[in-house]
Amino acid sequence: MPYVEAVGGRTDAALAEFRRLARQNASDRAARSRRVAAYIALNRIPEARKILGGALNANQKTTMHLLERAGLYLRTPLDAERDLQ
Repeated sequence: MPYVEAVGGRTDAALAEFRRLARQNASDRAARSRRVAAYIALNRIPEARKILGGALNANQKTTMHLLERAGLYLRTPLDAERDLQ
């Protein structure tokens, strides 16, 4: 993942920076999406799911987050099945 590689593979430092940037402006959807992408790239699916869940609870019609959740469901089909029930 280019974001993580940019900090020399220091994943904890990269994730901390993504977290800081996302919290700096909570309405910045792009910052939130970069944070979710970093978690997915590092196979930290529960964290990505939690962030997307919070974003979708705030606004269920945000296309960007719905698409991200769909991409996450492609990686975890059981979650998709549960969502349909």
